[in-house]
Amino acid sequence: MSQPLTPHNNPEHTRMRRYNIPRAAALAAAIACIAGGLIASAHAADKGGPAEPPKVIDAQGNEKALFTGCYGQVGGSGFFADGNNTTKGFLIGAGCDWQLSGIVIGLNGKYGLYEEDARSLTFGGRLGYTLNPHTLFYAHAGALMDGKSPSLKDSAIYGGLGLETYVNRNITLFFEAATDLQKWGDAKTMPSIYEINAGIRFRLN
Repeated sequence: MSQPLTPHNNPEHTRMRRYNIPRAAALAAAIACIAGGLIASAHAADKGGPAEPPKVIDAQGNEKALFTGCYGQVGGSGFFADGNNTTKGFLIGAGCDWQLSGIVIGLNGKYGLYEEDARSLTFGGRLGYTLNPHTLFYAHAGALMDGKSPSLKDSAIYGGLGLETYVNRNITLFFEAATDLQKWGDAKTMPSIYEINAGIRFRLN
């Protein structure tokens, strides 16, 4: 049975749904969403931010950096490729961040469930900067593998940009856009593929 679009099969020999969503439109949507988040963050900062911004207090009663800690996440995911091919699915994952002043460094893993029983597994990290105490802009990268038979040998190196912001003390919303940066093994023969993810993170602060 053929598989939908992933970095591990050929879209030219895949049975999948087709949507009239050109690559340029997908990238424009990603840029627009990130830009919108930046504008909203800047506007909130001009007004002093939320009336009661979220805070995290440690056992000693000291206020902690909001992005230090671990989290679980759920959300939607989509892959787009040349020829207006796309496939959509569901994403779950977990990770941990460390914040030092305005700099945030993190590690994470994600598992994707897509149309026609396709699967993906990603391990990677991110480096970001806080636009304000509760909003993070970051670059991320990782190894994207077949979720059914993970192998670094045939992985694709993905990377892109993301935005994450708190909506209350333990919940954040995130948006990410990424593309393949380098390919190993069988993935070298694949066309350029773009990934867009969005969802909710439950932070264990």
